Amino acid sequence: MNKLDDLTYLKSEAIHLLDKHGRNVANQILTDSRFCKWTGSSKPNLHHYGNGGLLKHTREVVELSLDMCEKYKDT
Repeated sequence: MNKLDDLTYLKSEAIHLLDKHGRNVANQILTDSRFCKWTGSSKPNLHHYGNGGLLKHTREVVELSLDMCEKYKDT
């Protein structure tokens, strides 16, 4: 996946899964031109460090959350 694919995916999930307030917050973050550049951590040896790290981390969390919802929906 590339950054544009990740961003498109997150925007589409926000529309379907969040209430109006959540969509507004997600939209502010996802449309910030700096979001795709932000790092996921402050040190090079940590989780998702570097350009695009936060975007990658965010997508992984959303996907994991959706997978867990699907797995446990009947429990």
